[in-house]
Amino acid sequence: MALGKNSFLTVAFLLFFICGACSTSGCRKYKNYNADHLKNSGAQELQKEIDQTNAINFPSKVKVYKYDGSKQCGLDKGIKLEEMEKQLKGIKIYKEFKKNDGLVRVMACGTPTGNANVYEISSKDLEKAKKLGFKIWAFH
Repeated sequence: MALGKNSFLTVAFLLFFICGACSTSGCRKYKNYNADHLKNSGAQELQKEIDQTNAINFPSKVKVYKYDGSKQCGLDKGIKLEEMEKQLKGIKIYKEFKKNDGLVRVMACGTPTGNANVYEISSKDLEKAKKLGFKIWAFH
């Protein structure tokens, strides 16, 4: 069944309205409260809501990584997962794996491969891991 010009415009307008309505309202936004101003105010109910909202919006686990130092053409195999894991002493590791960052690199012997050792840890330990030189894994 073919749509006439007016029907097509009506459908297009409805799709635009439906898709545009959400982008102009706050439906895609999430609350992220900063509770510093509440420390001495006794607003326990609001603090409880903040904690619940942050628990939903901020994951309890995070992936961190360090490049393993491996070089192209097998010139350097890089640091093994188990060896680098020792640097995270005192931090619980839920998962660990090797992964390439997927970035485009020069293909030449002796240049970095982009392979990294990735560890999934509690978000509570993120700052401790950062101080040890690890970064948040933001690659696919």
